[in-house]
Amino acid sequence: MENICRLRRIFSIVYQLERNIKKKLGITANEAMVLCLLTSTDLSAGQLAKSMGVSESRMSKVIESLEKKHYIVRKIDEKDKRRMIFSVTEEGKKKAEEFNNLNLDIPDVDFSKLGDLVC
Repeated sequence: MENICRLRRIFSIVYQLERNIKKKLGITANEAMVLCLLTSTDLSAGQLAKSMGVSESRMSKVIESLEKKHYIVRKIDEKDKRRMIFSVTEEGKKKAEEFNNLNLDIPDVDFSKLGDLVC
């Protein structure tokens, strides 16, 4: 039962952090992470999904939302015309900077103590 309580606490902390990000910036945690990734290099949807450990269908929704907000743009990959590459706009860079400067109270979680979780 103790393991379930610890796991529940972690989920609660993550949920609270995501709510704070959404409230303060108007974007989700996933959207913020995509913006941060794209500030250093242009990436495809598949590369973004893999980097973040989410499904491609989930990434598609995140990308669509960021495009509607004009934080990212898509362009055709010069090396492979079948592939789309995403890059961050100036507006998106500003939002990523806001995220980086955001004072989030992120508690330290000792994940090594979670290694004994039994499912």
